[in-house]
Amino acid sequence: MDMLETPGTYDLVTAFAALDHTGLDEVLAKVRSMLNPGGVFFAQIQLWWWVVNTTGILGHFPYAGQRLALNDLTRYFAEHHPEHVEFVQRRYPYFHKGEHPTADEWVQRANQHGLELIAMERMVCPL
Repeated sequence: MDMLETPGTYDLVTAFAALDHTGLDEVLAKVRSMLNPGGVFFAQIQLWWWVVNTTGILGHFPYAGQRLALNDLTRYFAEHHPEHVEFVQRRYPYFHKGEHPTADEWVQRANQHGLELIAMERMVCPL
């Protein structure tokens, strides 16, 4: 069953490394509708700000895929790694349908859907 088709309301809704593959506003609105009054939504969100990340996009400088919009990243790869342009264009929009929200933007978007932040912990992978 698709999560967006899930009926009922709950005291707890969780998502672990799954929201990276969704339309944020659609899912946040559904989560809000699924929560009982006082209910909690717990999400572990993978913010892909690593030098080498799960998209496989990397460059000669750290965070190339995260710091550049798709057209700029495509231009960079066309100039420096033309053999990878098609791959980059296919992988870049994989997360968040091409959006790349920061942690603060996640909170803002959640607030827009009536969700209130209780706590946030930023975990950083040691290099």
